[in-house]
Amino acid sequence: RAPEVIQLYADGPNGPKLCDVDTEAAARSLVASAARHTDPQRACRQNRPLRRRELARIASADLLGMLDVTGVCKQLTLVWVAVLEAALEAV
Repeated sequence: RAPEVIQLYADGPNGPKLCDVDTEAAARSLVASAARHTDPQRACRQNRPLRRRELARIASADLLGMLDVTGVCKQLTLVWVAVLEAALEAV
């Protein structure tokens, strides 16, 4: 469902792209995306692809040994806090 995550398996100029993503920026985009919609269900639906992409990226980096447990937990927390903030903003 998130084929763009496959592109993150490549190396970028700063190393693996899986680890080069700013999770905080992705979290901010989740909240901003939800704020653009007046219908709460539509706002949550709009955020699903962004959430899936981030979760797939974090899981892939974890499985490939690119993140330690603390890093995985921190990034997952940032994503889920953003999901909750976006849902609260939508209602």
